Amino acid sequence: MKRLLTSAALLLCSIAMLAQFTGTVTDEQGVQYTANDDETTCYVSGHASEYSSSIVIPESYEGRNVTSIGDYAFSGCSGLTSITLPETLTGLGEFAFMYCSGLTSITLSEGLTSIERCAFFGCTSLASINIPSSVTSIGEVAFSETAWYNGQPDGLVYLGKWAYKYKGEMPLNTSMSLLEGTLGIADRAFEKCTGLTSITLPEGLTSIGYRAFAGCTGLTAITLPENLTNLGSSAFSDCSSLSSIYIPAGLTNIDGYLFSNCMSLTTIVVDSNNPVYDSRDNCNAIIETSSNTLIAGCKTTVVPSSVTTIGSWSFSGLSGLTSFTIPEGVTSIGDYAFSGCSGLTSITLPEGLTSIGSSAFSGCTGLTSITLQEGLTSIGNRAFAGCTGLTAITLPEN
Repeated sequence: MKRLLTSAALLLCSIAMLAQFTGTVTDEQGVQYTANDDETTCYVSGHASEYSSSIVIPESYEGRNVTSIGDYAFSGCSGLTSITLPETLTGLGEFAFMYCSGLTSITLSEGLTSIERCAFFGCTSLASINIPSSVTSIGEVAFSETAWYNGQPDGLVYLGKWAYKYKGEMPLNTSMSLLEGTLGIADRAFEKCTGLTSITLPEGLTSIGYRAFAGCTGLTAITLPENLTNLGSSAFSDCSSLSSIYIPAGLTNIDGYLFSNCMSLTTIVVDSNNPVYDSRDNCNAIIETSSNTLIAGCKTTVVPSSVTTIGSWSFSGLSGLTSFTIPEGVTSIGDYAFSGCSGLTSITLPEGLTSIGSSAFSGCTGLTSITLQEGLTSIGNRAFAGCTGLTAITLPEN
């Protein structure tokens, strides 16, 4: 009997494994599912017809859990009026429902963590939205040009517990405080709000999105709360008046290109208890501790001798940077690391340097000469493009 039960169990397992599909399949609603490589999940990759009015996405399809709606999956399905999303969903891709003009409301389940850019852009009938507390990122203009957004008054628009977007033109010399309980700031929420001079962020804030404060030229200082865990790429780029920034201990996920064109920035301090980043030797930079990679700097940065990599975009656009010394321990310079540093007139490259990334010094119009050391083996595309002042370059023998 035990042997028969074992055989039956093996047969059931074999049938379950056979039920899992590979590639892309289409259900009776016209919804297309594409298998992920992990053999247990899939995502909605498209829809065979734009005329279905009501669609139900199951929690699983042919043995695979449905975990995300892919990029462009329902984009332009103007006849779609309602869609039921599964509890298993964790992500909504770029342009997923863009221009679904017949969609009137959407219920997003707990467990959803990311809503990518333009996910519901142009859903002109969408008047009702809920944002679950599990969401950790909201992409740029994800809900813009909807009935919900168009009906909001000018000023800071909230979407649930997220600061979604400042609507209209911000008055000069604006000082504001985000509401207590705010969990995140969406991508581009305050971009080009040149009137913003100061903002108070609540302690519960955990995420600041891509280019959230980019182009806020009046912003001189900002205090990041201790509970902040995520800081998006270019969050403070083009903040030309920003003079100092403090990275709290809990901030463990920092995307690059943070301080491009922050010409007034002179002080960068990372809390000594941060487990991922540091600013060792009072260097005025952010260093990824485990890899000894400098990921963001300013015009007063002094690169510690323990750093091995100058990260991509780390000094990009710092026109006030005039001279720079890279210590002997550095072996690589990342893509766009010093791009647009038009004031840079001299730079000392170490003998241990083996690679210079793409566009690493592009647009450094002040450079007149450069000596590349013998250990260098790789120079990326357009590494010195636009260096119009460069009249002499010494290449290594090898």
